[in-house]
Amino acid sequence: MMTLDYLLDPEDLQRAAEVDMAIATGTQLDYYLFCGSIIFRVDSASFDALWKWIPVFDFAIKINEIASRLIDGEERVLEFTECEAAISFARTGADVRITATYTASVASVRLEELRVAAAKFLENVKSDLLCRFPALAENAAFRQAHP
Repeated sequence: MMTLDYLLDPEDLQRAAEVDMAIATGTQLDYYLFCGSIIFRVDSASFDALWKWIPVFDFAIKINEIASRLIDGEERVLEFTECEAAISFARTGADVRITATYTASVASVRLEELRVAAAKFLENVKSDLLCRFPALAENAAFRQAHP
């Protein structure tokens, strides 16, 4: 069973409310807005990153890209912004082995489960942000990242 979720930091949401989302830059959207914590578990293995400063939108884009493009025999690394922490995804056949630099946890998940969870996670983040900040629908950088 895989869990992929997030919690936006309330203080960061207050700061974001002061930004005109219709004209926010791609850099702002990817790195400086919508920070929070990541809840990422596979069975009993936890890859949670409860640090409150992770750019959730950027994380959602990156994990979805890795899951959708990971080829057999390949390892891809999701590096967290502004720190040394990283999550590694190594595919062997239909299975993906997950490890991280910040925990001893190791997990294996079916590729299709990872792909579905990552796509759903990205869609949930996108929908939540559009609900909280409707002006994002007018933002060219947001639309370009997620047509």
